[in-house]
This record gives sequence, structure tokens and C-alpha cells, in this order.
Amino acid sequence: MQIEIKRIDDFNDYIIVLDSSYNEYNKNARPETLFVVDKNNRLLGVVQKENFYNYIDAQYHNLHTKIEIEIEQVMNNHPKSVPLENCEELAKRIFFIHSNIKAIPVVDDDFHIISIIVQTSQIEKVNCTLPFTTVEIESVFDKYNMAKNNWHYNLWLTQTAYSNLPVARKYLLNYLYENISKNAKILDVACGTGIMSFFFESLGFKNIHSFDYDKTLISIANNFASLKNSRINFKVDDAFNPSCDLSDVDVAVFYGWVGCAHGFNDALKDSKIDDVLDSLFTTYNLKTGTYVFLDVYDDLSNYRYDKAKSYIKGTISAEDLLPIFKKHGYEIVDKCYDSSYFIKVIYVLKKISITKRVSQGNENCNLPFSIEEIEAIFNKYDINYYSWHYNQWLTRNTYSKLPVARKFLLDWLCEKLPKEAKILDVACGTGVLSLFLESLGFSNIHAFDFDKTLINIAKEFAALKGSGIDFEVDDAFNPSCDLSDIDVAIFYGWVGCAQGFTERMNDNNKIDDIVDRLFETYKFNTGTHIFFDVYDDLSNYRYDKEKESYIKGTISAEDLLPIFKKHGYEIVDKCCDINNLIKVIYVLKKV
Repeated sequence: MQIEIKRIDDFNDYIIVLDSSYNEYNKNARPETLFVVDKNNRLLGVVQKENFYNYIDAQYHNLHTKIEIEIEQVMNNHPKSVPLENCEELAKRIFFIHSNIKAIPVVDDDFHIISIIVQTSQIEKVNCTLPFTTVEIESVFDKYNMAKNNWHYNLWLTQTAYSNLPVARKYLLNYLYENISKNAKILDVACGTGIMSFFFESLGFKNIHSFDYDKTLISIANNFASLKNSRINFKVDDAFNPSCDLSDVDVAVFYGWVGCAHGFNDALKDSKIDDVLDSLFTTYNLKTGTYVFLDVYDDLSNYRYDKAKSYIKGTISAEDLLPIFKKHGYEIVDKCYDSSYFIKVIYVLKKISITKRVSQGNENCNLPFSIEEIEAIFNKYDINYYSWHYNQWLTRNTYSKLPVARKFLLDWLCEKLPKEAKILDVACGTGVLSLFLESLGFSNIHAFDFDKTLINIAKEFAALKGSGIDFEVDDAFNPSCDLSDIDVAIFYGWVGCAQGFTERMNDNNKIDDIVDRLFETYKFNTGTHIFFDVYDDLSNYRYDKEKESYIKGTISAEDLLPIFKKHGYEIVDKCCDINNLIKVIYVLKKV
């Protein structure tokens, strides 16, 4: 959008003094907007052209009455002015949301007009139409029995020409066309039937990789691709856990699904959108210099999703997501507002820094155990009873296969703490996390669990490779070990779900009460860090021993924050993980 700030000397054609007669006004100029002021140039109201000239042409003598009526109508639903501070940004937003507004006054604290911001025409360099006929579109969708009122079908019928696209799509295409190399690798995430990818290709982009979780949508996209010999690579993949190579992506497009798509809703459950986006950015650890296009429904992003398939009023908006961008090393290089349907903001982000991460290709970060060795150890025990632990060893013995929360934990420790830090792994199970930490170079690890069999399994793995980790049997709720010199304590993967935890739960013991007692037990020194993960969905439940199931409770992950504060901890970082259940992992520091 192009705007122009007009000086005070250019005001004459825009201003009419309420107490003046019509004859003193320049009838021939007729600008889009008139600003009604008093004799001291203080703004009284705004009148749009279409609501003004019909009146003054009809009868001059009744001019003041008509303007007063129109002022009253306009002021109820029209942003009349913007302050000097940040006036250009505010004006752009008003222009996008209110298409009928053509000029906005800039005022001081007393509402005296300082200048006027007007829209100027913008030359669009993009003007293309997708090469598919209505017959071809109908033919493709008919193969999949798509109803004629299907959203994707209607999108193809109405938005294959650039001129018919909503503001945000035009903006995205123009920005790419003007600023990004045609050889750039573009990743179209949750691409649906691929309509935006085809627009990218029509603009000359040659290296487009597109995926969606819905197999039918990808089949439709591939059908369209085959019709015109397109070279776009459409695949089935999960937007929240992609298997594709992200290391060389130049542009990632997250368009049209954040906060509204079916897959996003399923991921939300009882979690807030900002937490889910935090997890999304953690998953897409793109290289420095990568551009990300992310649109956010500014109205919809104020909501949280519930299981009844409806939205509940929440506390966040599009601007509340800005700290997440910064946290993951992105700066906002441009943005656009679109009110074609919902109010949305489309951000252009650029990766300017990258969080130090463990290299996925580093063999030292993979556990040095073969499948045969893993099977041999578990076969000594009741492998059916310990099947969960067995599967953990089979499926998560390399860094690349770990869920987001574990990667976050390992990366954070590698970046922030010295390798000689004393680490306490509480309720360590078979020791898989402790052995990962040792493979990363940490040398002072103490791990314990209440289950003797799990500790025996951990000791067998340790002995197999000459590990120096101290695995012991101890009670997580009444530990006998020395806590006085601990640098890091890890409470990972068991709060609210592990057997030892649920046995302490009954109808009179809520999870927050038990967590409170847990923090009362572990009295660490000032400066100690704690990693504490909470299943945000599961933490809303209490355990019923008789039914061996969870009863709906009253707390969520955020309800534990007062407990952290009560025991002297501040939150220094957090990560949301949606690989299975929704969980939040907090990094706490004793202050």
C-alpha cells in the first residue's frame, strides 16, 4: 500500500469549517473525504464523499444540518483520526480494514489537525491467471465426489484469476515476485489443493515443494499438476511434524490455515494458539535468512478451541504473537492487513538469528545401541509390561526422531550450561534421556526411579557402553539423595501420567496439590534450573483408581504458575509440544 502525508498548506480541498457557508468551499475540488473543523481547526468529524455531495448539490441552505447528521452517523463506526506517533502504521491498518476510507487526519492531543494521510495508487506488477478452465476444474473435483458447495471447489472456481484474489493473497504474490529469487526453494505448508503453489509457478518460481496432511487434497493437487505438466512436488506430510528436509528452505509459506484449518483445530484442543505456534516455530528450525509468510486471523486468534468444535473467548490477538517471532530469531520485515472475510494480518518474517541446536547429523548425539542390543536387554524382563519403554528405545534412539520437547531440553542445556553441571534426572525410567545427555558431553549425571526393574534395565544399557551415569532406586516424592549441589533437575515425561504419580492421586488430591508438595520436597539452591513438563490436556484431569481413568478437573498448565512463584521460581523459557498429547515444558530458575 502506498500512502502520502499532506502538509498543512495542502488542506484547503479537504477541510470545511462548520460555521462557514457552502459558497466559501471549493466546489470543484471534491476530494474523497472532507474533514469538518471548528474555527480553531479542531477536528469535529469526518464525512465521506458519497455521503456529502448529494446533500450539498440538493440544497445549499440546509448544509450545516446535513453535515451534523452525517458526523453523528460517521463517528459511531468510523475511525476519525490517528495520533502523530506511529501514524503511518495506524493509517495503513485503517485503510486496509475500511476500504471506503480514502484519507485520515493526523491530530495532536487536542485534536487539532497536523496533517492528512491519503492513499495513493499502487502499481501492481503481478497479473496472472491459472491456466485451468471451468470444465477442467469440475472434472478434477468430480473424481473425488466433491460437493459443488465444497470450499476448495469454490476457491478454484472464483480465485484462479489474480484480479479476484483477496488482498492478502495479492500481497503475498507481489512481495515474492519483487523480492525473492525465482530459484528460491519455496515450501508451501498445508497447501490444500495447491492453488497458491500454482500461482507461485505461474510467476516463474521453479523450486516449489508443497505438502498437506489430507491425502485427497494432495491427490487433487497432483491431478491439476498433471493437466499442465507442472513440476511442483506435491506430497502428503504432517505440518506439525514434517518429514521433509528443512535445511535449505528459502521461503516457507504458512497461509490460510493458522487458527482455522481442521488440522490446526485438532492440534489446539485446550491449548492456546500462541503455545501451538511456539511449537510450530520450534519444529521449523529454518536457516538464517529464510523468509516466512504467516497469516493470522486477528479476530479468530483471540479464541481457544474446545472439544465441542467451537471457539471460546481467550486473551490473545495477532500482536501478542510478536514475542514468539522474536524468541525464534525472526524480525518482521513487512506486513499487510486484509478484511476480505475475517480481519487478518499477514506477516513477512525473516530469520536473522538461529538458536544453537544440536546437529541432527552428529553421531555423538545418537544413542550407541543397536536394535539387537536393545531387544536382548528387554527380553530379560517382561517385555509386554514394559512395552512402552521398549518402543521408546526402538523409535527414539536418535536425535532426529525425538519429539519437540526433548529436542528443546537437550538444545537448551547444550547452549546454556557447562558440561560439568550436576544434573539430576528424576523418575528417569530406563535412562534414555540421561544417556542422551551423556552422549552430548555432560559428565555429572545422577538418575533415579522408584521402579527397580527400570533401573536394572538402565544399568544394563550403561554397562554395555561403559557409561559413568549413577543410576539408583529412589522415590521421586521422598528422595534420599543429596540435593544441595544440584545445578539442573529434570522432571520430564511423568507429571500427571506416570504410575508413581497417579498412585498418589485420588478424589481428594488434585495435580496442583501434588506438584505443590513436590516442590516443597525439592528445596534447591538459588540458581538451580528445573525442567518441568506438564501435559496440558491431561493436567485438566484427576485420576480415579477404581475406574483406572481420569476425571475432569479444574486446572491446566497455566494454573501451576502460582505454584512455581510460591516456591521461588521464575519461568526463563518454555516450549509447547504437540507431537502426541499437548504438553508444555517449562524452564524454571530458583531466584
